[in-house]
Amino acid sequence: MRNGLKPITRYATQRRQRGVVGLTLAIIAMLSVSAFVVPMLIRANNASRLDQAGALRTEAGRSAIEHAVWRLQEDSGFFGTLAGSPPSTLYQLNEGSLSADVTVATSSYSSPANDIELVVTTNTPTIPINTETQVDFTIRVFNNTTAAQQISYIEISPQGSVTTSFVSGSSSGFDTDNPSSISGGWRWNFWPYIEIGPFGASDTHSFSLDMQGGQNVYWLDVEVGVSGSGSVQVPFEPGVKATGISGLSMTSATVPSVAEAGVTTTFDTQIVLHNQGSNRDVTRIRHMIPSSLSYVSGSSFGVTSNNPTISSGTGPRGDMTTLTWNFGGFELATGVPQELSFKVAGSPAPGEYPSKSTFRVSGDGAPSAEYSASTGIQTAITTSRKFDLSIDHDDLQTNAEVWIYSDTPVVTWIDEQ
Repeated sequence: MRNGLKPITRYATQRRQRGVVGLTLAIIAMLSVSAFVVPMLIRANNASRLDQAGALRTEAGRSAIEHAVWRLQEDSGFFGTLAGSPPSTLYQLNEGSLSADVTVATSSYSSPANDIELVVTTNTPTIPINTETQVDFTIRVFNNTTAAQQISYIEISPQGSVTTSFVSGSSSGFDTDNPSSISGGWRWNFWPYIEIGPFGASDTHSFSLDMQGGQNVYWLDVEVGVSGSGSVQVPFEPGVKATGISGLSMTSATVPSVAEAGVTTTFDTQIVLHNQGSNRDVTRIRHMIPSSLSYVSGSSFGVTSNNPTISSGTGPRGDMTTLTWNFGGFELATGVPQELSFKVAGSPAPGEYPSKSTFRVSGDGAPSAEYSASTGIQTAITTSRKFDLSIDHDDLQTNAEVWIYSDTPVVTWIDEQ
């Protein structure tokens, strides 16, 4: 990625906007082609690149770039013309005095792993045992396709022997009304449908539940209806641990968090365990990753240099991989964090890839398969599409690098020869 630009700006098409986003400048020319208006582009705010872009000798190069990006965003059949290895297409643009041969190429895999992705988070991954506690949930719906999608309903269903009630008035996002009660849970029906824009655009729906149960892990099944496409389930359920052990928590981070889709990338993950209670012995650490990524053998360091046990096909959809490190027991002392770092690698398709980390301590009376503390579910990696444009016109060649994400094109590099 040139200039270190992070080409990510998310919003749903219900609140669709065009124009300046962050530290970017709009290209000034607009071109009307075949009665369609080409949307403005966004250009990276980098002095050397902007100076170079400003030195373009013809407006034709800029207009051709705008037209190519307009086709990528708005012409539903254009992606089907990209073929070969790497995928590319060549077309002629003739409009008034403008004549150009436009080549569009991408190294990105054009089809997402999951057209619609769900990430369900909670701010309360642990609650005290046998004590009614309000737990807040947020469902983020990502659309990884190249066209807008319509969301028709959301169903939630608490799992496990847990007493649960919906907190009246807690709905926000897609709908502020309370959901309807259904067998085993609740359901929101949306009319008109909720529209989520293409290229990784997203929107959220939030709510709260009152939960109470004995020492165990309880979870929430979530299903989202997509008009014309059926339904989508979460890659793994958000868990809530009812526990008598206090003071345990953990965090995780992945670098880079943004990468180009379809390009092999190595990601560094760091997990940090915290304890603000009594000293505990850690017996297990687990981390769930998408199946399109693989653990890099020999990359573990920190509390262990051992490779983990690798279990594939995990999660409700069977598209996650679980890494497990087992220990005889190492001390997690009060106020002394412990770290585990490792690497994973792969070339994920366009989309959002959630992860979840957990650890278990000795003396935890929950079933052996469960955990004592968790990061909860988080979006660890986002991969987006990058396109290389080459335009031949007026005995010149204009080249540009364009990222498209969340319906916003970002020009990260441009020059003319």
